[in-house]
Amino acid sequence: MYNKVNFTDSVLLLLPLCLLALCSYALDQRFSHEISEELREFLLQASRAILPAFMAMATAFLVPTSNRGLQLWVVALCYTLLYSAARWWFPNLVYYPTACVISAVTPVLLLLPEQNTGTLPDRELLNPEARHYSLDKLKEHLGILAGIILLPLITCLLMMAIASQIERLVALTFNDGVEDVIFATLAAPAFTSLMTLGFNGAFFTMSTLDPAALVIGHIADSAMLTCLISLPAVLLCKSLFCQGSWRLFTALMAFCALLVSHVGTCVSLELALVMLFLPGTFCSLLVSSALLYLCCSALNCPALTSLTTLYRPDLILYEQALTDLRGTTLYCALAAALLPVSLMCFLELIRGTRLLPLKVEHKTPNTPSYPISRDGSADLQSFVLLRSLGGLNNLREVFRQGRELVLKVADLQTVSLSSVQTISNSRVRLDHQSLCLICDVGENCYLIEKRLQNMLKDRSSDDRYSQPFNIGSYVRIRELINSTAQD
Repeated sequence: MYNKVNFTDSVLLLLPLCLLALCSYALDQRFSHEISEELREFLLQASRAILPAFMAMATAFLVPTSNRGLQLWVVALCYTLLYSAARWWFPNLVYYPTACVISAVTPVLLLLPEQNTGTLPDRELLNPEARHYSLDKLKEHLGILAGIILLPLITCLLMMAIASQIERLVALTFNDGVEDVIFATLAAPAFTSLMTLGFNGAFFTMSTLDPAALVIGHIADSAMLTCLISLPAVLLCKSLFCQGSWRLFTALMAFCALLVSHVGTCVSLELALVMLFLPGTFCSLLVSSALLYLCCSALNCPALTSLTTLYRPDLILYEQALTDLRGTTLYCALAAALLPVSLMCFLELIRGTRLLPLKVEHKTPNTPSYPISRDGSADLQSFVLLRSLGGLNNLREVFRQGRELVLKVADLQTVSLSSVQTISNSRVRLDHQSLCLICDVGENCYLIEKRLQNMLKDRSSDDRYSQPFNIGSYVRIRELINSTAQD
């Protein structure tokens, strides 16, 4: 995923979540409706099946492609087939469509824009080389088609296999008792992970155990507080450390987390977004859920919910949890808000300490001091790239793949990676075998590519009109002069 999300992308990603929350509020069975119960249930299930498909297409819309219509059609078709198959063959395992959303987005990796989009003239189609080229393109398209069919299926089956193994681990652990503190501590982050993939049905097997067991109640409370309080708190804290469009995106995600915290499908999709776009935040959330279980166990927090009402499919709290928010319950709620925030601040402090030596202002010699940033002009970034690569003579070829710029050079020893890193949104990757650099230059990728390609064309045209200097004749004349002098 990209390191830059603008306002339009934020709205496209989070709009299906808000619409799904509104549908869940409007069709809640606790309110009176003028429609029949069968129609209400049908509309509710239809909204929870269709709206995630729009979220999958919105996620695919962030990835560049050469054919946007084909990309969206492939994502929608993959989601429809995967969701239908999951609900038909695995109704007890696939509880939310999140795994289908993640799997349906994977084919966009095969539909990235091509390096060369030019087409052959009609008169070249009669040549044997042109026919060979067309055969190669046909094989390439068949490979892409096979990948579009197999990649979502393999991804979904892999996630289902992981979920089934966790279900077996939970069953083996809690059938003989739940006195082991280590396994009970790992139960809360395991529930959050399965909730992220939509496979939290594995934990419903624990509902057959004694519901009055304190450990079972603490696991349910810690999992509930993680989704209800910790998730919006850690997103709001993350927004304070972000800049630009990322701050707006994380703030909107925190607001949506507050809005949809009781709807199971929305919470699962929200956690999937955090896992894909903010993996460090997701890891801190998992760690805080384990620590939160220890807090609930140490404070002997009363049961706020049970495994039978924990996002099946929505969250249902006990009445005393809403009316008696004091004592140990209040302390656990404060811990749910403070633990992930403290972890996030600690991680950002470590990250800032590591990046502090790299935050040096780069200045070009004998020129005024212009700030070099990742959001600067394309001309300045092109100039920085040329100087970092060792000049135009060291550059051999340049092309782009989405937002990434691929630079082929003659000698990697003359390249200054620290200077290239100043304008790259992610870590610069090197390919020593093909002598290539791959850097993410963001929205200016197309402009920088055209400027560097024009410079290479100008250099080749100058080389074509320049006359080669034959030094061989001068060497023979010098040898003749030396032999004459010796005689």
